Amino acid sequence: MNKLTVRSVGGPTAVLDYAGHRIVLDPTFDDPRTYQNGPITATKFTSPSASRPRA
Repeated sequence: MNKLTVRSVGGPTAVLDYAGHRIVLDPTFDDPRTYQNGPITATKFTSPSASRPRA
């Protein structure tokens, strides 16, 4: 039987490992912008494909 491993990376991001496959979940509804984390820079280029869920 395959084991599912879920790791929280921070914020809404999680990494799932199952049956030799890795899935990265990073649901975000932020607008495009640049994120700086120490020496690492990440840039989000597009808006989300779905609208922000309503509470």
